[in-house]
Amino acid sequence: MLGPVAVSADGVDLDLGTPRQRTLVAALALSGGRPVGVDTIVDLVWGDTPPPGVATTLQAYVSGLRKVLEPGRARRAPAEVLVTVAPGYALKVPPEAVDAHAFEREVAAAHRLLEAAEPTRAELEEVDATLGTALARWRGTAYAELGDAPAAVAERARLEELRLVALEGRAIAALALGRHATAAAELEALTTTYPLRERLWGLRALALARSGRQAEALEVLRRVREVLDDELGIEPGAELRNLQTALLRQDPSLDWAPPSGPDTAGAPAEDAGAAPWPMVGRDQQLAALARSLDAALAGTTSFAVITGEPGIGKTRLAAELGRRAAAADALVAVGRCSSDEGAPPLWPWRSVLEGLGLDFPDVSDADDGFRVRETILGALRAQAQRHAVVVVLEDLHWADPSSLRCLMLLAESVADARLLVVVTWRDHPEPSGLLADVAEALARRQAVRLHLAGLGPDEVAAVVGRVTDSAPSPAQVAALHERTDGNPFFLVEYARLAGERGDLAALLAEDDTPRAVHD
Repeated sequence: MLGPVAVSADGVDLDLGTPRQRTLVAALALSGGRPVGVDTIVDLVWGDTPPPGVATTLQAYVSGLRKVLEPGRARRAPAEVLVTVAPGYALKVPPEAVDAHAFEREVAAAHRLLEAAEPTRAELEEVDATLGTALARWRGTAYAELGDAPAAVAERARLEELRLVALEGRAIAALALGRHATAAAELEALTTTYPLRERLWGLRALALARSGRQAEALEVLRRVREVLDDELGIEPGAELRNLQTALLRQDPSLDWAPPSGPDTAGAPAEDAGAAPWPMVGRDQQLAALARSLDAALAGTTSFAVITGEPGIGKTRLAAELGRRAAAADALVAVGRCSSDEGAPPLWPWRSVLEGLGLDFPDVSDADDGFRVRETILGALRAQAQRHAVVVVLEDLHWADPSSLRCLMLLAESVADARLLVVVTWRDHPEPSGLLADVAEALARRQAVRLHLAGLGPDEVAAVVGRVTDSAPSPAQVAALHERTDGNPFFLVEYARLAGERGDLAALLAEDDTPRAVHD
C-alpha cells in the first residue's frame, strides 16, 4: 500500500485486473482486516458517481479478485482471503503481510529502543537497520488509488508523519553511532524537503558540528531562522536556540560520546555500505580481501587497495569485509576523508582512533607533525597487538597531506601487528603527489590491489529485481546495462525511480537520467 497497489504471493506479482479492482483491494486493506460495509466500499471505489447496478458490479469485482488471490481454492469452498462478512467484505491477511502495517510496527519497535536511557551500540545498530527496512518499503504515495477519500487522506497523513518520525529516528541513531558526515548529507536533503521541521534542522547542525564544520552548522541555524520567519513569522523553538548557544560556546556537551556496550570499540563508524539489495559480482574481490584478513588474524600486517569510479561499490565491498572481520572477532574502525577543505588535519585517523575507543593526540603543536603521527600509529599498533584490527580508510583522493603521511609511515614501519588496512580511492584522475607516494608505499608492502568494474547483465538483473521486487525483462536488463555500464549506484537509482513510478520501461524510454545519477 505504500505506493501503487501491489499484491504478491510466493514472490510472484499478481495481476489484480482493472483499476477499480485495484482500488477495491486498497479500500479493504485500509481497514486493517476489519469488515468494510458495501456503502463505504462504493464511496471509496466510485465516489459520488457509482454506476447503475453497482452492487452487481461490486460482486463481479470480488469474484474476479478471489480467483487471483486464491487460485487453488476449490469450487464452492468458502473464501479465506477476501471474505464476505456483514456488513460487506474484509481482507483477511496477517498484519505483517501489509507493508503499511509492517512499517508502523517497525517504527514503533525502533523507537522503543531509542527511548531507552542509554541505548547500546548493538541497540542503535538494530534501530538503524529496522528503520532502514521500514523506510525502504515506501514506493510512492500511500493508498494512492483511493484519491481524496477522507479516510484515505487521513491515513496517508498519519503514515507520512510516521515516515518523518522514522527519518528523524534514523538520523538520531546515526549521530549516536558516530556517523556524522553521512548524517549531515542525508539531513541536508531532508531539510530541503521538509523545511518547517525544526528537529531535522537541529540534527543537521549537530551533524555538521561533529564533522568539524562549525561555521556551516551556524549557517544552517541562521537559515532555519529565516525560513521560519518568512513562512510562519515565528522564531525557532527553544531546542534550536539552545543548540546555537552551545555551538557558539563550543560546549563540550555537543561532542560525540561512543555508545556503551560490548560493541563500543571497533564497530564501523559508518556502515554506508549496508543496503537492502545483494552484493553481486564481487565474489573474487571479497575472497582476496578475506585472504588478507586471514593473514592479519594470523599476525601478518596486511594491506589492500580498492579503486574504481564513483558509485562502483568500493564502500560496499569494504563494508562486507568489515562484517566478516567483526564475525571473526576483529575490531573494525572506519575513517572517511572529507571533500570539505575546512576539515581538520588527520580527520580520518581521528575517526579510526575514536572507533577503537582510543584517545586522539593533541595536535595543537603543528610544528611536530611527525610526533603526532608516531603517537597515532603507536596507539594503533598497541591495540593491534592486543586484538586483531581492521582499519578502513575511505576516499583517499580527498585526504589531507597529514593523513596521507600517516598512512605512509604506517606502511613503512608497522609489520608486527594483527592489522589489516583497507583503503579506497577513485581511479580518475590517476593518483598524483602524496597519494601517488602512498600507492607506491603500499605496493612495496605487496598490498592486494582491486579495481572494481561495472556489473555484468546477470548481476544487473539481480540488483534491479531485488530493488523493484519484480524481474526486469532481458531487453530492460540490456538497456540498463548499456545505460549504466553496470555501475551499482546508477542501477539502484534507476531501480528506485522505476519502483516509485511502477514502470521501468517508460523510465528507460526517457532521454533524461534520474537526478541523483545526473548529479
